[in-house]
Amino acid sequence: MSPSRSTNITIINNTTLTLTLQSSELDDGIWSQGLSPMTTLGPDSQGTCQAESAGILTGDAGSLAYTSSAGTFTFSFDDPYKGSNSYSQSAPSGYTISRSGGGGDNAGVTWIITSD
Repeated sequence: MSPSRSTNITIINNTTLTLTLQSSELDDGIWSQGLSPMTTLGPDSQGTCQAESAGILTGDAGSLAYTSSAGTFTFSFDDPYKGSNSYSQSAPSGYTISRSGGGGDNAGVTWIITSD
């Protein structure tokens, strides 16, 4: 049976930095089997992970933080059972994160990291 809510996350690192997972927190749901957060993202690479609801009438929500020589990059998501999905992100000075997608019950969101 598929989850009632899921968030498939792709992070594209279009920089020369290596990103190392500092934390992966879930306020709601579980990491999908075989799709846990990537521990490192090398320069000019991408990675995918997925969170999903873990019960009836529930959603998924959480955050990822990656450290680098430039500072910390954060990514947050919330795909509730009822209501609108929401996302946020932050980057150290000199870097930008753009986001696309993220709608629907089984959402796919892509974050792209670039240098300014």
